[in-house]
Amino acid sequence: MFKDLALDYYRKENDLSCSESMIKAGNEYFNLNMTEDCFKAFSGFSGGMYGNCTCGAVTSAVAILSLLYVEENGAHNSPLMKKKIGKFIELFRDEMSSTECGPLKELHHTKEIRCQKMVAVAAELVEKVVNEKTDYE
Repeated sequence: MFKDLALDYYRKENDLSCSESMIKAGNEYFNLNMTEDCFKAFSGFSGGMYGNCTCGAVTSAVAILSLLYVEENGAHNSPLMKKKIGKFIELFRDEMSSTECGPLKELHHTKEIRCQKMVAVAAELVEKVVNEKTDYE
């Protein structure tokens, strides 16, 4: 399961953030063929872009879905990508009450587990959305 791989990357001894763990796991699980430079780009999404904005696990989840579903001519011409990302955001908000790092940390973050809950839920929902057969495919 994608969740297990994401949580494995998120273990404290790996010293990876939520966004880094999600994107590395996504790369491995979905065979995205990302480079080390791509991974570095996701470091800045940690901690809600270090400003308690959108959760890093969420931003990496959106990136994974984008890589899987964007059409060659970009986002404006990728209706399936838009639907998959919209569904992911809807499900994440329903389960976690927010996509913003600040409120999520208040509810689910501790020093011991850090943002493990957000990583687990984001990974579960990415896999659910990817595997979901929909009428818009």
